[in-house]
Amino acid sequence: MQSRAISNLIFQLNQHYTKQLKRLCVLFKNDLLAYLIFNEIALQGLEKRIQKSVITYTRTLDQESITSNPHSISIALNIPRETVRRKIKKLVDLKLIYRNKRKQYVVSEDKDKFFEDFRNETLEVFLEFYKKIKKDLKV
Repeated sequence: MQSRAISNLIFQLNQHYTKQLKRLCVLFKNDLLAYLIFNEIALQGLEKRIQKSVITYTRTLDQESITSNPHSISIALNIPRETVRRKIKKLVDLKLIYRNKRKQYVVSEDKDKFFEDFRNETLEVFLEFYKKIKKDLKV
């Protein structure tokens, strides 16, 4: 019985992540690579903030501490730098990122508008996922 529950949990997790990827695909107009690059810029920025022990969340981000460049993204995602440059241009056009004075890319505060509906739907999707898992595990 336990292995069946684990198998079902794995299936539910895969189904949940697939649903999220499909939603991201729609949000980024079938350009998941652009999303991955945006996410990498955000993650590199968060990593730098954590390294500087700036863990508290603020609405006004310390933009200088959240940086990335095409080379670091290219290495992190194992994709050509020229591909990264093209996708970065798209992300700048969408106002999700911008280039700061140090010529590094940072996440824009305009991202909140872009992700607003997605963020609201994500909570609903996650709660639906939680209910399925809870039912299957009979918690």
